[in-house]
Amino acid sequence: MEILAETVLGERFIVWSQFFEETFVGDRVLIRPEASIKRREGTSTFNTEKHPRADAVIVMFNPGSCKPTLDVHSGEWTESMPDKTQFQLMRLMEHMAWNEMKIVNLSDLCEGNFTEFVGLLKRCDYKGIAHSRFVSNPESEWSKVISGADRLLYGWGEKSEAKELANVYGLSDADNMVALHGKKPIAVWDPVRGYPKHPFPFIPKNREAWLEEMVELLNDQAYLKSERLPIKTI
Repeated sequence: MEILAETVLGERFIVWSQFFEETFVGDRVLIRPEASIKRREGTSTFNTEKHPRADAVIVMFNPGSCKPTLDVHSGEWTESMPDKTQFQLMRLMEHMAWNEMKIVNLSDLCEGNFTEFVGLLKRCDYKGIAHSRFVSNPESEWSKVISGADRLLYGWGEKSEAKELANVYGLSDADNMVALHGKKPIAVWDPVRGYPKHPFPFIPKNREAWLEEMVELLNDQAYLKSERLPIKTI
């Protein structure tokens, strides 16, 4: 499978993100509720009024070190610098001929250092501070996000904190997700521990393996749908 270089991907896709600044237990923290990877169409703005259905939405753990390219007002959509994971998602989009993929997170805290991120999570939990828009009414919020995309993908990885949040939000029960939201979650599942693998694992050969398996899963689902065959649940 061809692995496109980041320079090529950057010419074909752009990442738009919505950022807010909040005060969490005394610290100013950047949060990102949502991002959108879009195929470039000769535009330099993000049209919030004309927002067609995305080809897919993927649920990740957190935004990591995601930052806007320019200083913006809180709540504005702005171009953001792609990270390694987003470049990997662009490769998936290129193989599937998709035009847009949305990214949402189990936690919206923008912190690339995992130790610092977990510290923020613990402080938020201790103080009862919501660090995700899915905390207060997960069923309603997830329905809104999922209904705006043709496919639902998982990729939050192996961390125990991610598993805990996914359980709290009801995402781990695939049958329940189908019943409530009408979509079967698609993921490259770890065969032993059962978590959805991260799109950009540490080992390079595993990155290509994730891409190949995800493309195969998506193509299989498209075939089953076209043949009107039942899709097995996880």
